[in-house]
Amino acid sequence: MSYRVNGGGSREGAPSREVRIERWAARAFYASPCRYFIDLPLDMTGSVINAQRDAVAAGHALLDGGAVYATDTHYRGAILVEIQPHRRFDANVVALEGEFLSRQLPLKGVKLRTELDELVRWSLDLGLQVGGVYVQYEPDRGLVRPTGVFAALRGEESILGEAGLSRGA
Repeated sequence: MSYRVNGGGSREGAPSREVRIERWAARAFYASPCRYFIDLPLDMTGSVINAQRDAVAAGHALLDGGAVYATDTHYRGAILVEIQPHRRFDANVVALEGEFLSRQLPLKGVKLRTELDELVRWSLDLGLQVGGVYVQYEPDRGLVRPTGVFAALRGEESILGEAGLSRGA
């Protein structure tokens, strides 16, 4: 399901961008705690590299082409790097699954707080509750840049337990 919205955090007259509801099957992420200030335009490249290094040091294999998200939903700030599914307990592994409202970001002039606020407003207008918000980062000429925002609607996340089956808080 998708909707068209005008601008949303961009200047007047900006082209409309699609807002979609996506359904995610269980995806495993290593959550590396870090300070994440959504309101400050910081380069997140070092934080993403450190999160990837932490995941590998903890014995996880990064998923080829896997996603990277930043959020303040976990540990008051974390970088989530997608990893291969595993079958052992690790308190830093988070499963994201359920329905997510998503929106791609423009290449320039992004104000993340405005974009996330707009996404949450859209979900409330649709009568949907938001569980957490996430900013996707992708590589761009040796750095990373924000490329999309996501709001968890249903299902959302849980910490994986033994054999990836038991779930906790």
